[in-house]
Amino acid sequence: MKNLTLSPLLLATVLALTLTGCAASAPPYEDALERCEDDQIGGDEELRPILQSGIENMFTISEDGKTLEIDTGGQYPHMLMSGTVVCVLDAIGAPAPAMESIERGARQDAGFTEWDGFTLEWRYRHANGLTATVTRD
Repeated sequence: MKNLTLSPLLLATVLALTLTGCAASAPPYEDALERCEDDQIGGDEELRPILQSGIENMFTISEDGKTLEIDTGGQYPHMLMSGTVVCVLDAIGAPAPAMESIERGARQDAGFTEWDGFTLEWRYRHANGLTATVTRD
C-alpha cells in the first residue's frame, strides 16, 4: 500500500475551499443565471431584449451572495418562468421533486427543502406567480 502525499499548496487550497464553503459542485448564482439566461433565450434576436429583461427582473442576488430571491410577479409566461427557474435550480443542485413542483405551478403550491448547504422555500399562486428564496450557508 502506497502513502499518498499532497503538496502543501494543494492541501492549503483544498482546506481553504472547504472552510470557506466554496463547493465545486454548486456554481455561484451569477454563473447559473448567466448560463440559464442564454439557454432560455436561445438565438431569437428579435425577442432577446424582452426575454432578457423579464429574466433579469425575476432574480435578485443579495450583496453577500448567499441569497437568491426569485419573484415572477405573475407577469411572465409560465413556460419562460418555469424553464428559467428550473434551469437555475438545477444548476445549483436542487432536488428534482422541488423543481418538479415549481415546474408544475400547481395552485397554492408551497414547499421547503434543504440540500448540500442550501435551503429553498417557495410559494406559487396563479395570480401572483412564484416567489422563492434560495439561501446557502
